[in-house]
Amino acid sequence: MTEFTCIRAGILPSNTTTYTLAQIQNALLSQTGAIPFVGCSGRTGTILDEMWYFNHVLGSEQYGRFKPINSTTPSTCAEQGIRYLERTP
Repeated sequence: MTEFTCIRAGILPSNTTTYTLAQIQNALLSQTGAIPFVGCSGRTGTILDEMWYFNHVLGSEQYGRFKPINSTTPSTCAEQGIRYLERTP
């Protein structure tokens, strides 16, 4: 889900383009209705490598309604210069 959510929001994999944390969070908020945890690796925290989505479930997990909620965990990404790298074959 995350890769397609990013692409629909205009955050595209690239080895040269960089994004700010605010751009990524706002794009994902527009697609999912909440701000997920955005995790980065690398010495400077500029390589996007994980996202965690959080929901409240109203009813059972199988048949309930999922209500997106914002992450309460701070991002591990730098504020700017974040790269969403292309996959290598």
